[in-house]
Amino acid sequence: MRNYIYQKGVTLVEMLVVVAIIGLLAGVVSAFQTDIFSFQRLFSNNLDLQRDGLFFLKKFTSEIRSVVPSETGTYAFGTVGTSTLLFYVDEDHDGVSERIRYYLEDEVLYRAKLVPTGSPLSYTGTETVTEVISHVKNATSTPTPIFTYYDQAYTGIGGTPLAQPVTASDVRLVKVTLFLDADTSDAQPEITLTTHVMARNLKDNL
Repeated sequence: MRNYIYQKGVTLVEMLVVVAIIGLLAGVVSAFQTDIFSFQRLFSNNLDLQRDGLFFLKKFTSEIRSVVPSETGTYAFGTVGTSTLLFYVDEDHDGVSERIRYYLEDEVLYRAKLVPTGSPLSYTGTETVTEVISHVKNATSTPTPIFTYYDQAYTGIGGTPLAQPVTASDVRLVKVTLFLDADTSDAQPEITLTTHVMARNLKDNL
């Protein structure tokens, strides 16, 4: 009587199937990790944008509330455009009003400060420019003014902003609106930040 011994082994086809399954699983895991890292990066960027935006609004609110005439006697507000705003404020409380200018350039909001010099004082020096916040989309995907202005007739409920070009001496309240988006290619909504700030030193019947 013959005894047959069968040896079990892995065929080439079975090895190829196993390799294919491992490769597929590795691809799925890799794609999942990529999505997770991409989401974390986007979430972190949006948090940074929101933090920078809120910091700007806090500082801007304090500045507008404290606007004063310039050292040359001009009105507290200068240029009052949709994406540019110039005003005067005694930022360091030394009795001298500095000139502050916010302006948008290539989706970046900048702040330019000019300290008056000379005798008599004049605003003829070089501005100190700092970047306030990037990825500002007001002028692109959502064409909305960053700055809108109201006069003494504003009641705090609704109200129609002053039409451009705005006369600086009419301004009593400034509304600022920011649309921020770190990555327009994703489906995440833009960050919207807005506030109204009254110029307390100029108030009439507000």
